Amino acid sequence: MEAIEFITLKLNMISAFIVSVTGLLIALGTFVKPFRNWLLEQFTSKKAITAELDLMKEALQATRRNQLTEIYYRSIERGFIYENDRENFEHLNVAYEKLGGNSYVHTIHQLISVMPNETTVKKKVRSTPRKRAVRK
Repeated sequence: MEAIEFITLKLNMISAFIVSVTGLLIALGTFVKPFRNWLLEQFTSKKAITAELDLMKEALQATRRNQLTEIYYRSIERGFIYENDRENFEHLNVAYEKLGGNSYVHTIHQLISVMPNETTVKKKVRSTPRKRAVRK
């Protein structure tokens, strides 16, 4: 009889364990799906925000490149660079590099850095001797 009671006790323990596990699985199923959906929504929204920020970064980078190129070509046409333009170029270039700028702007930065400024060009013009008119 002790063996039957022992087996009955063990079976009751096993069935209680199975009921507990089943209840736990049902509870997890009830909470996991909404949690999973919430996580998925968070990931999707972060992904969308990241894509939008990347697009804005590219647009800002293109704007900076355009501004740097404008300063460069205006200065080339003039033959010199205003000191104000050189300062603007430096500030824009730093921002452009932080946005992941490319070698094209690096090249024009090197050209701008050796370009004469307004005062240098005026000094050269003033120091050039004038030709005197020859009277016959």
